[in-house]
Amino acid sequence: MSIFRIFVDGQLFYHPQLSQLAITEAKLSEDAENIDSLTLSAPFNHPYLNSIRPMASTIVCKKGDATVFEGRALNDGSDFYNTHTWTCESALAYLKDSQQPPFSYKGTLKGLLEYFLSVHNKAVEEKKRFKLGNITVTDNNDYISYSNSEYSCTLDAIKSKLINTHGGYLMVRYTDTEKVLDYLAEFNEHSIQSVEYGKNLLDVKISRDHTERITALIPLGYRIENGIAIIDEPAAAKLRQLYKNYLSGMSLSKAAAEAGIPTYHGTAKRLMGTVHYLGDSFYPAIIDKETYQKAQEERKRRATKLGRNNKQTQMRTIHIPIRFHMGEVTALHDNPMKQAEYLYSLIESESQ
Repeated sequence: MSIFRIFVDGQLFYHPQLSQLAITEAKLSEDAENIDSLTLSAPFNHPYLNSIRPMASTIVCKKGDATVFEGRALNDGSDFYNTHTWTCESALAYLKDSQQPPFSYKGTLKGLLEYFLSVHNKAVEEKKRFKLGNITVTDNNDYISYSNSEYSCTLDAIKSKLINTHGGYLMVRYTDTEKVLDYLAEFNEHSIQSVEYGKNLLDVKISRDHTERITALIPLGYRIENGIAIIDEPAAAKLRQLYKNYLSGMSLSKAAAEAGIPTYHGTAKRLMGTVHYLGDSFYPAIIDKETYQKAQEERKRRATKLGRNNKQTQMRTIHIPIRFHMGEVTALHDNPMKQAEYLYSLIESESQ
């Protein structure tokens, strides 16, 4: 399996085999009619949080040696647990960084796109330049005549004079040395891009279809071929061993580790509860119903033994605070539990 990695300005930001470079989310979203995006989240103790500079840093995602995304961060937000999240736009957005002056053009459709890219490439730094690639959109006469008396950004000019009049879609391809811009009449292929974050290896399936954009998480143990889910036998064997280990008495985390799935308790719990493994209209069965049921009963038995299923609820009238405020976060702990405890201690009710 090709390793999924993320780089920020050429520096490694995420690698699935380096725990100190862990992330909590990497979600690619493709949109035929707009700019593709990447949602990237990292915990508060990631060593390179400050290396991502909105509108300046270059974010690159690679699957093996192939680049599957390049772009820039638009913003930086954080949640209650101080997990940082960036929304990134793809390299196609670089076409918004240049202006097309007033022009008058007569010639081929390809020639107009070449003209737009020529103006763009002269106005921006090297990393934002494009090479013209495949053009499958056609004009019946192979001759167009357009003019514009106002300035507009390059992306808007392309949409106004080409896409809105002749249809088609822009797609960026990445080579070892440059970015290639294709202008396609139809998206005629499917793209399977692996996003392997944390310790739970998942696939992001992106189907290029101009009528419907779909991003779906593919459970561990499957892969998609020609739009059909099939069993990934090496991964499926590990899942079956996970169930076997758990039913033999191992803890969830140990059962997963012994099965060759280096993950945490919470993720192993979700794997044990994934109903797709029983088989449905899309996914073939990996786990038989008897084994699955035994595993769920064992999970319930252990939870009951630990007192998690027998809590008594007393009927009483209580006052529930509905307004709170949180003090300033001034400390960061390496231990997530200590950090959570610290953050909770900053919350105070405004009710009297």
